[in-house]
Amino acid sequence: MAKISLFFVAEPAQQAEAPTPIPDAEGAAKSYSPKIQGIVKDISQLTLLEVADLNDLLKKTLNISDAPMMMAGAMPAAAAPAEVSDL
Repeated sequence: MAKISLFFVAEPAQQAEAPTPIPDAEGAAKSYSPKIQGIVKDISQLTLLEVADLNDLLKKTLNISDAPMMMAGAMPAAAAPAEVSDL
């Protein structure tokens, strides 16, 4: 049975010897360890299906549930009190 790929992955661009540091919030450049840079490089070369598998495995390994977290701003408003009539 032939395997059909549903996703196209762009070829990674040629990288310079030393990656450009990413600036932090204050504008100062932050450098990352070679270990972290290697992980990012490896992850950036995964297909979408491999990223989904990685996501599932990390959730299981780190015991992270799929339940969405409810934010305080997203809570429903309280219902208005029912109107009472004087009959």
